[in-house]
Amino acid sequence: MTIPTSSVIGKFSFEYQEEVLANTALTDKKLIIGVPKEDFDKEKRVPLTPNTVQFLVENGISVLIESEAGLASRFSDIEFSEAGAKIVKKAKEVYTADILLKIAPPNKEEIALLRKNQVLISSLNLKTLNKSFFEVLAEKKVTAIALEYISDENKENPIVELMSEIIGKVAINIVSNFLMKKKGTLIGGIPGTPPTNIIIIGAGATAKSTVNAAIKQGANVQVYDNSISRLKKLHDSFDQNIFTSILHIPKLLGEISRADVIIGAISDYNEYHNYIVPKETIRELKKDSLIIDLSIDQGLCFETSKLTDFNNPSFEKFGVTHYGVPNISSMAPRSASYVLGDIFIQQFSNFQNYGNINHFLKKDENFRNGLYFYSGVLVNKQIGELFDLPTKDINLILTAF
Repeated sequence: MTIPTSSVIGKFSFEYQEEVLANTALTDKKLIIGVPKEDFDKEKRVPLTPNTVQFLVENGISVLIESEAGLASRFSDIEFSEAGAKIVKKAKEVYTADILLKIAPPNKEEIALLRKNQVLISSLNLKTLNKSFFEVLAEKKVTAIALEYISDENKENPIVELMSEIIGKVAINIVSNFLMKKKGTLIGGIPGTPPTNIIIIGAGATAKSTVNAAIKQGANVQVYDNSISRLKKLHDSFDQNIFTSILHIPKLLGEISRADVIIGAISDYNEYHNYIVPKETIRELKKDSLIIDLSIDQGLCFETSKLTDFNNPSFEKFGVTHYGVPNISSMAPRSASYVLGDIFIQQFSNFQNYGNINHFLKKDENFRNGLYFYSGVLVNKQIGELFDLPTKDINLILTAF
């Protein structure tokens, strides 16, 4: 059988040769899923809960979990062990699994532990990655699936949708804490004091959750987006009227100067050359105002934004506080982990119907939508264009099976 493989020798290129997929055709042995411990300074969620582990084990799947992987989400090694997982002390033991399941994309040290032909399931966070990340995946012939690209029967991205619910609520908690600490005020004010003016750039799932949390606390909210249909869908989802407007940059920049809080929650950032709000406008914002860039891992809404982490989540520029943590759903790690665990119960239930990763990817379009590498071949056109890498059509590749 002739299948595509990749080589990284100087320039990223593809060649064809005879090869058997040793670890992507998992038919002759028990499937093993490995869950490594995340770097808690950057990621506190864990992809499996004890309930999910129990389900997987009862359905013939072995689970390896690195010791203390669930610590930040308040899941103990004992709970995972009682659910049927094997607890291992060293990360390299987890990386012997057929499928590696984690939240954050692997860092340089973790990539070094990846085996040839391994299956990697993690988030992608494109803004945090570089070209060499993908070149190593190609060299090791990894099959990689991005959590945020996996879809469901409604053609939506369930992990994105459900994490967005958490992100919106956490974002407004950040706003509330900021206002009380910095200004001694409440979001909604009280009789005799005005409510907080919040501008939200974007009208997708994250924006909807943010709007919902903000208006419940009495904020005055304005929403801008470049899609009329998204704005209408957002507007119709609330009983009360909220201000919505098409994303006309001059109008937006004029309104921003009166805002107390500006939240970036838009993902199709390429139209705006990686930022929508220039630093000249940010320089004119109210002093002690707040910017939260929820799109920081996808692209910059604000020219002055930069990635931050939980140890140093914010910084000041022009007297404006900027918040740029890319994965704030991780601030509610236990809730987020329950959501992820439930989704993986469904995904691996589907896998059991096929029992073979090649057949699974071929037949399950929803899971296949998350695929960006197949046995070292880049199959996501967007990533290829972003990092100047060649791509292949996954549908043509899978016709071999």
